[in-house]
Amino acid sequence: MPVAKALQGLTAATIKQLSSHNKEPVWLVKKRLLSRQLAATKKCDLDINNLRVPLTSTNIISNSVSPQIPRKNLILASIDKSVHLHETLFRQYFDKLASYDQNAASDYNTAFFSSGAFLQIPSGVEIKKTLNLNSFINSPRINQFKRNLIILEDYSSVKIVSSGDAEYYPGINRNFETTELFIKKGAVCEFKIDQKWHTNVHVFYALNVFVENKGKILIKIEDTQASLFELSVNITLYGAKSKCEFVVLWHTGQNQKFSKTIMIDLKAPEAELNIQDGAISQNQSTQQSNYQINIGENAYYSKCDFVSKNLIVGNDAKITCRPEINSQNSRSQVNSSCQFLALNQDQEFYLQSRGFSDAVVHELFIKNMVK
Repeated sequence: MPVAKALQGLTAATIKQLSSHNKEPVWLVKKRLLSRQLAATKKCDLDINNLRVPLTSTNIISNSVSPQIPRKNLILASIDKSVHLHETLFRQYFDKLASYDQNAASDYNTAFFSSGAFLQIPSGVEIKKTLNLNSFINSPRINQFKRNLIILEDYSSVKIVSSGDAEYYPGINRNFETTELFIKKGAVCEFKIDQKWHTNVHVFYALNVFVENKGKILIKIEDTQASLFELSVNITLYGAKSKCEFVVLWHTGQNQKFSKTIMIDLKAPEAELNIQDGAISQNQSTQQSNYQINIGENAYYSKCDFVSKNLIVGNDAKITCRPEINSQNSRSQVNSSCQFLALNQDQEFYLQSRGFSDAVVHELFIKNMVK
């Protein structure tokens, strides 16, 4: 696999070189430059002048689309090619779900993305096999900027895995990734973030989702070896009877840091939200979760269930969970619970001596809250 060519610095000059290389339309160049300016107004610990940006695409789209589906009705292409091949459709949806409340990393993604996938599934089409959107890093001290734009038309369905991997290089590599996901009337999507990076990789992931009438999204997030993972999620349940199930189980080990900021808006009648949050932290690792859930005044008979289970192993690990649920509708239903347990070394040793592995011990505590 060829090594990606790179440009130096998150600068306006880099944007112009990147856009010129891809022969991008003027409107996209302006959006990139504006996003960079917006990022500069936000707090950021990155040394932006020394970050290297790939000039060429570094992603793989792996899929098993049924041959019975006419490919002329299905769009599946790299993000850089889609700007030209499907410009009108691309411009209609691109960056429409980005939130100005998100961190600088999300803005830098819009400014410097060079890889990713563009997917549109036609109305009524069901793709039964899983679509894998894989990114990789194959150069030292590189910064991958990946952008995915996914549109599910009415009553379509798909399963998607957003994966990532990298060869090991000395120093820090970074993956900046943003996915915009539009789920239209009656469409169903299962979206899984499952990225197995090395410990020298820092990940900044933003997921923005918009769900229309009777649409459904299932989001699953699993842990990674990355030493730093920052997750930002914005979900809008816009249509009546729209549903979202959000499941995360994250295990941080030696010196790992995981933080997530989740913002979810229920805007329509009979919307349903189910959150299952599980966290395991040990060996000087930290996890921080911030949830903000808003139930709008028009969200009659909507339902929100929030469950957070947290396990701290040892004395030097930390977990913080701050759920905030605001309801403007008295006819909505809210159920929430947040539990914390600490497992000291003696307790862990005892269970291990009885034949339980680390993985089984932690699973017992999180799923069943063993005391």
